[in-house]
Amino acid sequence: MYAFIGFSTFLLVLLVLFAVRTPVGIALAMVALFGTASLVSTASVGQVAAIAYSVSSNPIIVVVPLFVLMGEILSSAQIGANLFRAAEIWFRRIPGALAVATIWACAIFGSVCGSSPVTATTIGSMAIPEMLRRGYNMSLALGATAAGGTLGILIPPSIIMVVYGVITDT
Repeated sequence: MYAFIGFSTFLLVLLVLFAVRTPVGIALAMVALFGTASLVSTASVGQVAAIAYSVSSNPIIVVVPLFVLMGEILSSAQIGANLFRAAEIWFRRIPGALAVATIWACAIFGSVCGSSPVTATTIGSMAIPEMLRRGYNMSLALGATAAGGTLGILIPPSIIMVVYGVITDT
């Protein structure tokens, strides 16, 4: 019962802060800091800080910003466009070739950059207009791009897999 009352109180405070137009980040930070100060002991907070430092100081975690940097470089260097054009030519004779090419280009690009949003936006920025221009249905164009974009985190090495490996020490 006490947990429900505490949760309701924090939720009510958060909604009041939103109602008085407090920025979302500041409102969430205020409620989180107050909740942490009132519910968690000082020793526990020290442990959280030590764990956060040990995980973030791991040299393997450096790969995360480097993946983001590589995705941005590949995106601005038009490598994604060239990759999509190559897949389009390769699958030309298959029915629904553009949709298949989109998924393959997303898979290849996702295996390099390791991020689903970057994969979906890079390949989708070329694939969706091209599919619409050639008469594909909007739902098929968006669905193929969304399905292919999710391959960015499934094909190793990806950012999520690296973070998972660091957290689980595998």
